[in-house]
Amino acid sequence: MKYVFVASSSKSVGISQGVCRSLKKVRNVAPLHWKECFPAGRMALASIEETMRRVAGAVLVATPAIKKGARTFWPNYNVIFEFGLFSARLGHENVAVLLFDGVELPTDLAGYTYIKAGKMPKDGESFRLSGTAFDALEHWCERLHDTPNGLPRTSLNHGYSGHWSIEAHHLKWRGIVIEQPSKAGFNGNMFLHIPFEGKRGAGFLDGIFMAKLKDRSQSTRTPYSAYITVKDPIDEVNCSEDGELSFLSHLTFRCFERPEIGKRSEWLNDQIGNETPDAKKYMFKMRIDPKSDCDLVGQMTSYPDADETIADVKLRKTDVALRRRVRGAA
Repeated sequence: MKYVFVASSSKSVGISQGVCRSLKKVRNVAPLHWKECFPAGRMALASIEETMRRVAGAVLVATPAIKKGARTFWPNYNVIFEFGLFSARLGHENVAVLLFDGVELPTDLAGYTYIKAGKMPKDGESFRLSGTAFDALEHWCERLHDTPNGLPRTSLNHGYSGHWSIEAHHLKWRGIVIEQPSKAGFNGNMFLHIPFEGKRGAGFLDGIFMAKLKDRSQSTRTPYSAYITVKDPIDEVNCSEDGELSFLSHLTFRCFERPEIGKRSEWLNDQIGNETPDAKKYMFKMRIDPKSDCDLVGQMTSYPDADETIADVKLRKTDVALRRRVRGAA
């Protein structure tokens, strides 16, 4: 079922109720009149917030309310305000403006698609959409997405939610200090979902860990090499007011893609081997990179034994990086 919110000024209640009657004729559409959504004694903003979680779209009835010239009017300010709220939450393509003759939209709203409603009905006259207006409204409803009852059409998330690339350079791995010419690091992707308030988020990371360790005391020994697939869930994601990000990843899946490589380097096999280490967690503490406007930098440490594994980490929000590349190419 597609729930559609219908709003108007208080003086135009009869018109918006007429729009609801028309919407009831559209298949799979259930109109919600604003008077039903704003019960007495409750703050209007709280009611709007609840309504935006229920509906697939909104129809804003723009009747003449605020005189801006000899023959031109703007819609009621509340209608303009609701237009902005619903457009931001649902997307402007899911908001329809029913525009009556003599009403002009503010210049910031120019270019939006609207449905021409014709002349204002006279006082006491029942309102009914014209055939052309009804067809346009019905066509707009067909493009709306069904929303299961009780499931929000959209939700607000913290800006750190989404897809990140992750790059880690290990300083220590399984108790082994990583010094030149040895190398160890991780490259992969991380997906986070963080509530709007920035607390108790969750996510998932995956990628490849690679290590090439050389015995500095005996240069003739074959280096130890590892190529390991990593897939770990993330929880305890928290964001601070100064832009810092912290979270825990839980060591869950490790797969040595090339175990035969390690077998040729027996000098480290007893310490590392080809088995997944005991289950543990890794603590990430990130801060905004002062050298970049879209990166987070920080450290990853094993938890609770912080001295076993240590790595310098860089996170980059992939959609931010994409916007920068597109802007640079233009």
